[in-house]
Amino acid sequence: MSKSFTSPSNGASLFEILSLIREHCNAADARWKGLIRSGGDPQEVAQAFGAYMALCDFKTDLVTKWPIDVIHS
Repeated sequence: MSKSFTSPSNGASLFEILSLIREHCNAADARWKGLIRSGGDPQEVAQAFGAYMALCDFKTDLVTKWPIDVIHS
């Protein structure tokens, strides 16, 4: 019997969730870089960069921790 990594709450696979987060991460990356290129307000650039980093950290946490929790539950 093979185990697939699915979320207990909605049945979405880990790969579907990571794909969605990757899309948002790419959009956040483009946003903060675009703000820098256009001479955006430093506060706005910092907030956009913070959002980008938070998404990347969340993606890393999912890849490194979430599947193990699912296997042991």
